[in-house]
Amino acid sequence: MLVGSFALAIGCPTPRSGTEPVDAGDDAGVTPEDLGDDAGVTEDRPTTPIDVGSDVPVAPIDVGSDVPVAPIDVGSDVPVAPMDVGRDVPVAPMDVGRDVPVAPIDVGFDVPVVTDVPIDRGPCSAPGQMMCGATCRDTRTDRSNCGSCGNVCTTSFGAAQCNNGRCHEQIGYVALGARHTCTAGSAGAVIRCWGDNSDGQLGDDTTTNRTRPAFVARITYVRELTAGGAHTCAHTNGDEWSCWGDNSAGQIGDGMMVDRRGPTLVENSSATYYFVAGGAFTCSVRSGRVECWGANNFGQLGDGTTAPHYRPGTAVMNSTAAFVGAGVPGSTLSLGSSHGCLLEFPSYSPRCWGHNGFGQLGDGTNVDRRVATTVVGITGVGVISAGGATVDAAGGDNAAHTCVTVAGGVVRCWGSNNHGQLGDGSTTGSSIPVYAGLTGSARDVCAGGYHSCAVLSTGRVACWGANDRGQLGDGTTTQRLSPVDVVGITNADHISCGLRHTCVTASGNVLCWGDNTFGQLGDGTTMTRNVPTEVLW
Repeated sequence: MLVGSFALAIGCPTPRSGTEPVDAGDDAGVTPEDLGDDAGVTEDRPTTPIDVGSDVPVAPIDVGSDVPVAPIDVGSDVPVAPMDVGRDVPVAPMDVGRDVPVAPIDVGFDVPVVTDVPIDRGPCSAPGQMMCGATCRDTRTDRSNCGSCGNVCTTSFGAAQCNNGRCHEQIGYVALGARHTCTAGSAGAVIRCWGDNSDGQLGDDTTTNRTRPAFVARITYVRELTAGGAHTCAHTNGDEWSCWGDNSAGQIGDGMMVDRRGPTLVENSSATYYFVAGGAFTCSVRSGRVECWGANNFGQLGDGTTAPHYRPGTAVMNSTAAFVGAGVPGSTLSLGSSHGCLLEFPSYSPRCWGHNGFGQLGDGTNVDRRVATTVVGITGVGVISAGGATVDAAGGDNAAHTCVTVAGGVVRCWGSNNHGQLGDGSTTGSSIPVYAGLTGSARDVCAGGYHSCAVLSTGRVACWGANDRGQLGDGTTTQRLSPVDVVGITNADHISCGLRHTCVTASGNVLCWGDNTFGQLGDGTTMTRNVPTEVLW
């Protein structure tokens, strides 16, 4: 190193010798230390440590840059033992910079390591798959290996199937109340219900809400099933009907006004074709005669009065004969929260009665009707569904509407439209039928509290109206004034609408979406869903 010229006589005129300490000024150097290129000193004698000025390299106490010394303090770009190194220096794997291929201890970005190598998981590695013997099986759906190898789905409930690794009866029908859901097996051997049970509407002899399906007590055979506001009815053993749940208006039909937590025989119900449950009233069809009982504050029993009845026997007036046909139970008779509608034979013309404050009877007025009245300008109806948003016997409706399918799969609706539930692109109510803007041909329709849905001939599902709980199933909570597709359903058979939730049967299974406050979706939670979710059996 070049340290410049200097003189030995700094501070005293006489040079020092021996081993005495030397006080050197700036730019002074002595031997045997490294005194630089121009030190001009030739003596080679031992000295004691000296005090040197700046810029004088000495034994490894303080060194400058670019001097290879023992590894105490080094600058950048000096290959030394692995203590503190800069970037891009290949050293042992302690602290390395970027882009240095080393063992995977602490690496920077873009460094290929062993864990990035694709792993061959074999031919039976998809979710739910399992090797059963020499064959790969999907244990989520395989009825012979349901949940595990060799677990065969055989039930006493008729045809069985495997869903999500659980065996259950094949579902033929789903019925929705305001906040609860019930299903019947396709072979008619069992009923399960879930959701709100505050009035015993689940029929399991308790008032405990259920987030998964629970068996209805003491029913070993069922032909048909219907759910109302907070009560449920079924065509059961011995060609008789039983109901359970809310009975505050006598809607169970046992002559009392006491809630029933389990199935209770309806009086005078033998030889009845089918029942339909409404908000706080119930109707049946027997030999072409429609009989209703329960609340009647708006004339919803159709007998010309507003007096309640606590058992069947009073016929709806001004109705000739409801068509009783094969297919979906109740498709030709439907009850809303405070109004009812039926289809007459042979014209298939709809007639409605009861509360009409929103034009839900479709007769061009807002006048309540105590007897059945003809819906304006519509014939050839296939399915009819009456909806409404209030379930208690004393109160009036917050909203109510009615929808039908007509020839060619067209859907027409009338009544409340405050959330777009008529599907005509507006929020203007109508007391006469309007066309829902549905693309495709509908074969089933349901009217809920503030929304409507239809099953198309292709198996797709479309919904419209209120969507605050995700009841339209389109993955959002955005209100829709016109029909939108439900996410992911292509094989729907039948649909049912509750107050703020919706369910379909699809290839023997049940999927639900919307409000789940009471567990009415049956997925084991109380989380609201805006897309279809499978019931957890």
